Amino acid sequence: MKDYSNPYTSQIFSELTPLIGSIVAKSVLKTVAAKMGKTEESLSVSDAAKISEALEKGLSVFLGSEVAKHVAEKIGQIK
Repeated sequence: MKDYSNPYTSQIFSELTPLIGSIVAKSVLKTVAAKMGKTEESLSVSDAAKISEALEKGLSVFLGSEVAKHVAEKIGQIK
């Protein structure tokens, strides 16, 4: 499992891992961060809306739209 030194990223990773596995969760975080011009370690609470929106779109392929929406909302509330 990937350990992040950034507590915010670590919390997101912890939410995603049981749903899509650690390898895919790591890839999703890397992709979302890169699209925002950041690294996984530089994500912050101020990015929550963008992260949530990107995750909802991306996770719908794996989890279906309703579950993806719920997960994205939950992640969007992480402080």
